[in-house]
Amino acid sequence: MRSNIKNISLIILLIVIVVILLFLIFGNTEFNSIFTFLFIAGFVVVLGYSLWGYLHEEIKSKSNEKLALPSSRLDEDPRIVFNQSLKVFNDQLKIIQPSFQHALYLIDPERQEFVLQNNTTDVFFESTDLKNKIFQSIFGEEQALLLKPSEFNESWSAMIDIEKTNELYCMLGAKIVFKGAPIGGLFALANDVRKFESKDQIFLKQVAQQITISLSIIDNIESLQNHQKIIEKINSITHSTNISDNKSVFYEQIIKVCKTIFSYDKLTIMVGYQDDEHARIEYIDGHTLDISIHEVFSLKRSIFGSVIQDQKIINSANISKDFAKRYRFFNDEKPSHSITSVLAVPILLDDQLGGCLAIERFEEKKYSNIDRYYLEEIARVLGTLLYWQAEYYKMYLNTTHDSLTGLLNYRAFLQRLDIELNRATRNDNSLVIIIIDVDKFKRINDTFGHTAGNEALKEIADLIQSSVRSIDVVARYGGEEFIIVLTDSDLNRAEQIADRIVNKISDHIFLFDEQRMRITISAGLAEYPKDSDQVQKLIEAADKAMYNAKKHGGNTFSI
Repeated sequence: MRSNIKNISLIILLIVIVVILLFLIFGNTEFNSIFTFLFIAGFVVVLGYSLWGYLHEEIKSKSNEKLALPSSRLDEDPRIVFNQSLKVFNDQLKIIQPSFQHALYLIDPERQEFVLQNNTTDVFFESTDLKNKIFQSIFGEEQALLLKPSEFNESWSAMIDIEKTNELYCMLGAKIVFKGAPIGGLFALANDVRKFESKDQIFLKQVAQQITISLSIIDNIESLQNHQKIIEKINSITHSTNISDNKSVFYEQIIKVCKTIFSYDKLTIMVGYQDDEHARIEYIDGHTLDISIHEVFSLKRSIFGSVIQDQKIINSANISKDFAKRYRFFNDEKPSHSITSVLAVPILLDDQLGGCLAIERFEEKKYSNIDRYYLEEIARVLGTLLYWQAEYYKMYLNTTHDSLTGLLNYRAFLQRLDIELNRATRNDNSLVIIIIDVDKFKRINDTFGHTAGNEALKEIADLIQSSVRSIDVVARYGGEEFIIVLTDSDLNRAEQIADRIVNKISDHIFLFDEQRMRITISAGLAEYPKDSDQVQKLIEAADKAMYNAKKHGGNTFSI
């Protein structure tokens, strides 16, 4: 549109110049005629610019009319597509920050106010003044800023309904930018400052950046729609996976999305391993000749070390030039048919450095800024999923495992026992239950204290666990008692295992307050289905056998 306007103005100016030249060549150049000529020229110039202004308004008007036509397809209006983007961002905020109230304000040039575009609550007012100090504060910060009502007083009450809140409320604010200039803010409101964590600041800033990108391409509907689809794909990863799934399911979803967005010859997911100096390959897609899944490499001189250890982003068209003295995984990497360009971003687990997501190719070509943005978003989603899964397993362990010994608790043990009994019935196999009780355990607590007693139980649990197969089930029965299921086993095999456990514990030296001490156990065995085919009766049979071992002085087992 701007080019059309310039063309029209140039044509008008050319007409004026031509008229002047014709007048000078063919006209009378007397003094009075010159004044006549100047008058005519001035008139033509004024007329020309009036015509230019009229055409300018006509073009602008027709452009606006086109967007407003009732017959236009909805996706022809960039404002509608942008509003759809806002809905996606709103849903994203609700999922990741469900306990907060969110609002988005953008400048309205005509009203000269910040106007509410999107919100999840009625606490925020529809508009606020451009001089509002809250906005001025977030405009000066690159990160999301923590805002408290006591710091802003009138500005706070001009934006938030104080009758629906109180002095404990606070919020995070992140700026929205358009063409390099701040034009609004994204806010997350909470009723207590303690609800905010550093990861919330990072997430709010990332959503604000997504909105900024949507705004930057709003004049190009096709680009905006494509961007919107990509963001939806990235966010869909969290919906298409279950927190209890294996990590490989997460990785496969990541690969599936990455293949539709990027061009690469190799994608690698790496995580920190054991210490801060090494990393392990979790997943690979594409070229695998240089390193394999589960391999561990040193970060000391690896280019990925700065990504995992220092949270830096690498985007290089030629790593051999940019990182001449460093290597990717190993210092003996062969240059033939090697990776040339790389884009690598950090994976954060609850703000803690967790790993690296890298895409690489043989071609010497740098990845674009939008590629970098999308890869960062994917890494953020992956980091969130891995963090949620870690938290899930913590909760799972708390409900199924004994907090002291790390063994299954009795409730979870009964569930596993039921599964093993059904399997034994289907396969016509036997299994054996062993119940173990620590001999004279009260003496340890009375002599050395309960802390020493707990340490003894943990050591005994480890000794028992190391004496059975990985397919066997070990649990804490209660107090100083333990219970074992030996799957696909009979009494003859079970006696050997029971004897091994008894001797292993009696031979072990326990150290309490620098005093050496020996501990013994008593164990009772019962076989399914020989002794009983019912869970409770089978446990009672093993328990009775254990007390029979105690009657014989302990440090033995009984059937």
